[in-house]
Amino acid sequence: MTGQSLYAYTDESGNSGLNLFDKGQPFFWTGTIISPNNLDIEAKELVNFCKEKLGVEELHANALGFGKIEEVAKAITEFIMSSKIRFIFTRIEKGHVPPMKFVDTILDSGVNNAVSPMHYGQRSLRLTMALELSKHISPENSKKFWTIYGSGDIKVFKEILSNVLWNIEMKTTDWRLKELLLDAISWAKNNPEKFLEDKKSNLDSPNIMAFTQILNSMHSIYKATNAQIKTFIHDEQNQFARYLEEAFSYFRRFSPSVDQFAWMTDINEVETFLEDEIIFQTSDSSNGLQLVDIALWLMKQRIDKPDKEIFGECKNLTNAIILNGDITQFSRGQLISDVFETMQTIARIPLSSTDIQRGSANVEYIEDIRKSRSLLKSSES
Repeated sequence: MTGQSLYAYTDESGNSGLNLFDKGQPFFWTGTIISPNNLDIEAKELVNFCKEKLGVEELHANALGFGKIEEVAKAITEFIMSSKIRFIFTRIEKGHVPPMKFVDTILDSGVNNAVSPMHYGQRSLRLTMALELSKHISPENSKKFWTIYGSGDIKVFKEILSNVLWNIEMKTTDWRLKELLLDAISWAKNNPEKFLEDKKSNLDSPNIMAFTQILNSMHSIYKATNAQIKTFIHDEQNQFARYLEEAFSYFRRFSPSVDQFAWMTDINEVETFLEDEIIFQTSDSSNGLQLVDIALWLMKQRIDKPDKEIFGECKNLTNAIILNGDITQFSRGQLISDVFETMQTIARIPLSSTDIQRGSANVEYIEDIRKSRSLLKSSES
């Protein structure tokens, strides 16, 4: 794909929006095909063949099921392996969104004077604190916070903070994490108004979170290969079209670093996209979107139902999709994995006595500033 102009096709799966507590749909998925060719032309023969063989007007995997897909899976597999297309999948654990919104609200050093910019701005430190803090907000309090994040109910907010404060005091064993989190929660409890100024909107939905992850994956392709997205087609939207357009207008030009030790300010301006707009189309009018639908459904079956084995040509097709794809997840499990990997990396870094002395001096300096900041009242910050 080096230096090429690419075509992208994105489909979604799973109703979401701001309803995050539907036990029947715990995950929100997206699937994207990145192709060096216009699939609405290149895949026309394949899609027509599949539709005629199955006797349908549109390839929609949820309606077809394994039985029907099995009849055309071999043809789709051969197309994937010969056309040099790649897949990008995102998987958002909807129940993970409210506690992470709580974490981000509390640990924002621009709002919370008890949190230093270093702890909030440096990815490895932020994720470590986020994981520990998220352990101590119960599912019930997560739901309450998600509600008051829209209503601004200070009384309920303080009740949530009191519960979390007690949990940290009683259950956190790492003394340094306990100190930092207790200071952060206490400061928020004493200055609650500052933390509820923002209101929940559709920009906080898994739909937008997944979309920004898609853009980041496309930026990674551009940075690795210099290949640019010529046309970006998204399945037709009703509720979220304007929010996706808003997100695209900004995030299409900026690529944040995902390095373990990146700073929040490590953002590069990129030229990933050749066009300024995203195109919304109905799936029945796009061969690319219909192929994404098949791939996305199979990936959901593979990941969300690990005990259910996939057989025959459907298995070969699924393996071809995995071989030519990547998945980005936003989940509690992924957060735990990221923190564990970071801790392992840190443990392998050789440190001299000079390094340790310099680090200790820097920590002491930053800690003095943090503690002096935390003494400020809300009106003085």
